[in-house]
Amino acid sequence: MTVSGPARRGVGATCLLLALIMLATLLALLMVQHRQARHQEAARAAFEDDAVRVTSVWTYRAPVCDRYGAPLNVTTDEYALAIQPSALRDIRNTRRQTLDLVEAEMARLAIDLWPRQAQIRRVPREDIEAHLMQASPMPLILWRDLDSETLQRWLLARRRYPSVELVRLPRRLYHLPDLAPLTRGRVYLTRRGSTPNDRDCDFPDLTMAGWLGAERWRDQDLAGQPGLERLFLDAVLFRQRALRSADPVIGRPVALTLDMNVQRWAQEAMEGLSGALVVMSSDGDLLALADAEGTAAPLSLSDPHERWQGLLRDRRQSDLCRCLADATAPGSTIKPMVALAALQAGVITPETRLRCTGAFHYGADAAIRCNSLVGHGEIDLYRALGSSCNVYFLELAARLGREPLEAMLRSVGLAQLPGEGFGPGSPTASPLDGPASRGVIDSPEWKRANYRARVDQVWRPIDTGFMAIGQANTRMTPLQAAVMANAVATGRRVRPRLYLDEPHWAVPLTVSPAARAAVMQGLREVVHHPRGTGRYARVEGMTLAGKTGTAQVGSPRAPRNDVWMIVMYPGYADEVRLVIAAMAHDQSSGGRDLGERLGHLAQRLQEWETWNDERRRQWPDGVNAGSVAGLAPGP
Repeated sequence: MTVSGPARRGVGATCLLLALIMLATLLALLMVQHRQARHQEAARAAFEDDAVRVTSVWTYRAPVCDRYGAPLNVTTDEYALAIQPSALRDIRNTRRQTLDLVEAEMARLAIDLWPRQAQIRRVPREDIEAHLMQASPMPLILWRDLDSETLQRWLLARRRYPSVELVRLPRRLYHLPDLAPLTRGRVYLTRRGSTPNDRDCDFPDLTMAGWLGAERWRDQDLAGQPGLERLFLDAVLFRQRALRSADPVIGRPVALTLDMNVQRWAQEAMEGLSGALVVMSSDGDLLALADAEGTAAPLSLSDPHERWQGLLRDRRQSDLCRCLADATAPGSTIKPMVALAALQAGVITPETRLRCTGAFHYGADAAIRCNSLVGHGEIDLYRALGSSCNVYFLELAARLGREPLEAMLRSVGLAQLPGEGFGPGSPTASPLDGPASRGVIDSPEWKRANYRARVDQVWRPIDTGFMAIGQANTRMTPLQAAVMANAVATGRRVRPRLYLDEPHWAVPLTVSPAARAAVMQGLREVVHHPRGTGRYARVEGMTLAGKTGTAQVGSPRAPRNDVWMIVMYPGYADEVRLVIAAMAHDQSSGGRDLGERLGHLAQRLQEWETWNDERRRQWPDGVNAGSVAGLAPGP
């Protein structure tokens, strides 16, 4: 049959219409499929985001080293056994059923590892339950610090315990733990975050944080940066698999200026006393910071955590190193500064002779006695320093006035932190500023700020006298005493340095070399004159300069003394290389109680100066500084 033209055109239009309909339907199906795929991808991504958690991975904490680079505080591995609850549980199990499974697995393992002590070694059920309640993907630590015998038993039994794994934990070990414990410091284990990325970390791993001393003061350098690990978890936060991780970054070692041999001798010099001793080089390097605890057992970094907490409670400070923070009245150790101020102001010459009658009177009702009840007679500056005559320096203070004396004391660092007062261009602060005490210089402003009664706020001439002999309200730390003595000897105030990566810094004093030489001659008489107050420190063949001090710091009902002694070697202006400053509580006399101890220490330091670097690297007790033998475990 023949189809006419119009009929053919109608069939073509129908086919075209059907084709368009089919095309539109196909496009609609494709759009729906694309939208569903997008929704599924978004749902999968949302599910994965909700199921993925980030945990931190502990890093090695860098060591604290001595001045020669030998490690003192180091991090090592500690092996522990941990159980992964996710490897035991079935997805249909309740949390209590998982608890039963974990407890049963742990009990079986304890029997294999310690057949005779399995019951003792069992982890309390409460600890397992607490871990599961945290909904943490981290493994539960069962037993820490495993010995070699236990590890061997574990290796034989491990195939029967696929849910248990051997893990490494960080542990801080301390070489020579009894030397400079408060300066080197301690760490504690925590799960707190320690990097800028920790806000993105859901489950921090155990890490070390500084608690005391250099471990705390330089925590950011030592800590490094923990690694990160992304874990895929199931609906109840049990670990399924690890996705990817970022490697941890080890911290930066911190080298102290301490010398362990000098530190040992310093601590031995203070044995049986309660106080502190500082050994400092003339350029400001702290070679020893010795804290003495009296009759109590010496502190050690291997001591239990409870003893350290008790010590800090007793001292009522969060971090107390006596060398830096134990400020007490300086007594007569301040008299060289009075002499320098008087010489610089032209009030006296070194040969000026003044009469000591045994007391200096302030009117008819007040007087300050000398240490000689009958007086020293007419004496010059050299003999006044050697015998520590109160009357001589009270007369100087009366002629000089308070302001010049206060200015001289401030110029050597009193009433300031170790990093303060060095002028523009100097480092902004010292790492020692945090734990250190400023001390006090008695002044009208201080009295108005600290006394309520108006009569006690008045500054009187006798107050200037007390200021000149280091009594009443003036306070100084052993570190400040070392800096002050070094300033007298070298003519500059140094910035004390505890870390080798700090710069050396010093500012000159506005004191003439002739004035300093005269004072240093008087300080040599302290040690070498037959009646010098520091004669007990005399050592045959050595020329030492020194100054003793005794401060009355108790009350009339409970009198007690804090005593001081400073020794400089060699005892000549501009030649001093080492300074020793010691303070002890509840003693009778600086010269008698500290003189012989510091003389013996100076003799050891003279020998130490002759050692070469290789000999100095040899630690006390014959321990090789390059080895890790003798390490004591930390907390």
